[in-house]
Amino acid sequence: MDRLEAISEQTILRAKQGNEDAFTEIYKAYYRKVYFMGVQYFRNEDIAKDIVQLVFIKVHRRIKDLKEYRALGSWIYMITYRECQRLGDKKKRTLEISENENFENVADPNRINVMEEIEHKRLKQVIMQSLDTMSNPLRQVGVLRYFEEFSTPEIADILNIPATTVRTRLHRIRKILQKDLEKQGFKPNKNYAFALLTPNVIHTAYTMLSDKYVISAGAEQAILQDVLKPTTATGGILLGKLLAAALVGTSALTVFSGYQLQQANIPVKIEHVEYTDMRTNQYIPIAVTLNTKPENSVIKITYDDEPIAFQVMEKTLTFKAIENGTYKIKTENDEKEVVLTQIDKEAPEISGLNYNGEILNFKIYDNFGEIDYEKSYFEYQGKRIAVDQNHSLSGKLNGNLKAVLYDKTGNNEIYEINIEKLVAEVNDA
Repeated sequence: MDRLEAISEQTILRAKQGNEDAFTEIYKAYYRKVYFMGVQYFRNEDIAKDIVQLVFIKVHRRIKDLKEYRALGSWIYMITYRECQRLGDKKKRTLEISENENFENVADPNRINVMEEIEHKRLKQVIMQSLDTMSNPLRQVGVLRYFEEFSTPEIADILNIPATTVRTRLHRIRKILQKDLEKQGFKPNKNYAFALLTPNVIHTAYTMLSDKYVISAGAEQAILQDVLKPTTATGGILLGKLLAAALVGTSALTVFSGYQLQQANIPVKIEHVEYTDMRTNQYIPIAVTLNTKPENSVIKITYDDEPIAFQVMEKTLTFKAIENGTYKIKTENDEKEVVLTQIDKEAPEISGLNYNGEILNFKIYDNFGEIDYEKSYFEYQGKRIAVDQNHSLSGKLNGNLKAVLYDKTGNNEIYEINIEKLVAEVNDA
């Protein structure tokens, strides 16, 4: 169920029609939560403010295309996550597959007042610190599940990841929390462990954590005004922290679409574009050589019709491409496109598991179809077993089997396979 934050269908309709008061009401309802997601992603409050601006610029432009008013919240969070991805290099993922989902269904025991427990100073600090120091993928799932209270399918849709991955990360969050609590002397007993780590308690901890990060009233209003009425000299949008961080002395400038480079008036054309065509799981640096220094020329670089940041050094423009797709480079006198297909950030997936007591059959999929069989392996009872390219493993198995899969770009995933469950599935069939 989406979180409407008391935004009515009529308000959304008026915003779609261009009513600024209605849009302001939407902004007021969501900007703090977008800001918190930005902080959790980048660990930087200044960049999080820029994320708020980027997100609501896009919301302002595209709200007219929103078909289902009940999807407003998840739509905004989806935009937020995409903008965070654009501005930050996506890290490699490591997954552990587990079927233990009982935790989500555990109610707070009446015999323990969990709100009193969470207010305990030391306990509160342990949970907050643990949540705040988890890896980026875990923080993103944790915020959406326990702070925004989205369901697993909704989170999968927002983050564009499988629902199994969402469940895996939720399980990992709980394991880390339990381990951190035990390290600080909070030993679980029959009921107490669940009482400390119910969704209700974690939600309270996230709420207190979000209270640490607040946009000042002045900054909040300034961002809203920039969204509604951009005031840069050429109608472009300049973002504070991202712009300032990229300024290099006086010979380099970071600009956004529409930024005008003020020098003498000489036509600017694109001589050539350089970048690697090798497959990578990192960003691709792109260098654009101009025929002359930019002089009184508006230069635009866009991806998916959205402006992206770049630098200018003498006659060369440089920027980072972090996603596959079409990048358009425009001057007033020239235009070129760069189409990338070689960025591979998705690790192999294992599926179709079937074990009949003698042979384990499985399927391995990679989006580029290049599994690195030399690096990939199974681990069983402390021994490594090579992954057969015919996708089968013979032998008597029981307990857990670990699959460590690599592709030739360097992405990897770790899967825990429960043999007993596979046998039970075969018997049930």
